[in-house]
Amino acid sequence: MKVIKDLLLALINATLLLAAVCLFFLWQVSNTVERAAGAFAAQLNVLEPVSTELGNLTAEVAALRGDMQVLASSSGELASVTAQRIQARVDRIQTDLDTMRANTQQVVANAKAAPEKLVTTAVTTATDNLSTLAFDLRGCTRPES
Repeated sequence: MKVIKDLLLALINATLLLAAVCLFFLWQVSNTVERAAGAFAAQLNVLEPVSTELGNLTAEVAALRGDMQVLASSSGELASVTAQRIQARVDRIQTDLDTMRANTQQVVANAKAAPEKLVTTAVTTATDNLSTLAFDLRGCTRPES
């Protein structure tokens, strides 16, 4: 009877130790996910000033176009070679700004739509690292997959 009692106590102790190890691993994974989410949010905040600056540049180009139209209406016609070159440059700058704005908006939209991918990657990486650590602690080698 004493042997059975000792075996049951050993089983309970092993179960409690296993539960403690699992809670520790869960705590480590949650810390990794929190750090990854924080880094992700910081990266999105970096892109916001770029979007704002692109908006400001677009407004300046629009104002420049308005000034050129005012100049053309006050002087009769804006037909000189220099004025046409300026107009072509403004058009090219506007096209470049539109392209940059579209690219920036696409990057931000993709980043905002992908938090679950980020969390999945973080959890996968954390669990791989923790399982490697657990195998190292046990003195076993990880099975080849």
